[in-house]
Amino acid sequence: MVRITGPPIHLARLGQEEIAMTKGENKFGGITPKGYPEPTEPEPDIEQIEEWVIDSVVDATDGCRVEPDGVCPHGYPSWLVYLGYI
Repeated sequence: MVRITGPPIHLARLGQEEIAMTKGENKFGGITPKGYPEPTEPEPDIEQIEEWVIDSVVDATDGCRVEPDGVCPHGYPSWLVYLGYI
């Protein structure tokens, strides 16, 4: 068994190359691994995410209001999509 310690990482698959990056790091020049623009709003805490799930309306990463699995007209995904919950 292998045990991994350290900061949480996110894996992105770009073509045949896998890239591991620590949370908050951006090695893609302002574009996240999923191809979305870099968030303009601070990341929500878990309490805010819980409220959004109950309301079925969430904030996009730029502050627009969208459906939980939506993307705003400016191309920013909901925080649930961006963080990988959906």
